[in-house]
Amino acid sequence: MNHAICPWFRLQAGGRYDREPDSHSQAVLGVQGLEPYMFKIDAAAFPFNKGDLTKRIEAQSDQRITQRLILQAKAELSRSGKDGPERRPGAGIARVEAGLRLRYELAREFAPYGGIGCEARPGDTADFVRIAGAETDRSLLLLGQRTWN
Repeated sequence: MNHAICPWFRLQAGGRYDREPDSHSQAVLGVQGLEPYMFKIDAAAFPFNKGDLTKRIEAQSDQRITQRLILQAKAELSRSGKDGPERRPGAGIARVEAGLRLRYELAREFAPYGGIGCEARPGDTADFVRIAGAETDRSLLLLGQRTWN
């Protein structure tokens, strides 16, 4: 479901299915829109069947360098209501991610990009990730393409 609540924001509801680390589905309730100064905001809450409520907020901003070359800054923060060692989030801030992407719009519908990013899993989440034998912090090199109809 996608419903406009004002000229700049819409309410969204639906479902989500995660395959890893264990398969589970959950409901999603969120708000998506455009803040002043052209910041795109996407906030969502995911109630889990074991009483947990995880939340995610993402903000991004596009800065045009030329008519076709765009630099996009993006940041995301995830928070969990309680410890969930089987899924690896700890109570509190579970993940922080930030990055930059540089894309070139060959056409509005097709734009290849490259970028860099970093991801951190602080607090209790870091403990669960370490126990599982994974890294708590990592740097990312991004290559891809943005497409839409």
